Amino acid sequence: MVPADHKDFTLATHYYPGPQFGGIVAWSWDGQKNTIMGAVGFDGWTPNAVTMHWWIRQPRCLIPLWHESLSYLSLHGKRKIVGTTPSNNTRALRTMYDKLGWRQVAIIEGGWDDNVDIIISEYLIHAKQPVAAAA
Repeated sequence: MVPADHKDFTLATHYYPGPQFGGIVAWSWDGQKNTIMGAVGFDGWTPNAVTMHWWIRQPRCLIPLWHESLSYLSLHGKRKIVGTTPSNNTRALRTMYDKLGWRQVAIIEGGWDDNVDIIISEYLIHAKQPVAAAA
């Protein structure tokens, strides 16, 4: 992800990147131009963890982006990923927990908006992650 992508990422996610922000973008080529299928952003780096933010426009990019993210973070010595998700984004939460193996660790009631909580989740990165994205 390059700084030019930050504006679209912010518009889509309502997340405002900090100075440590970086990420991975999945592109699609339609024969005439590249279009962003999705992106994952990383921010809030600590010695052991990073906060992850998703922007998925085409769901078929989710698993390849996930594997690339795990490989990248593992290579950089990260052992944990932290996520904050609005409670009304049930599709994202279901995908995180049922398909990707995240777990909920806390809830901030009304933290996103009136009657919308912030769900704090974590994913423990295993020592042996795939090196390349799976198709």
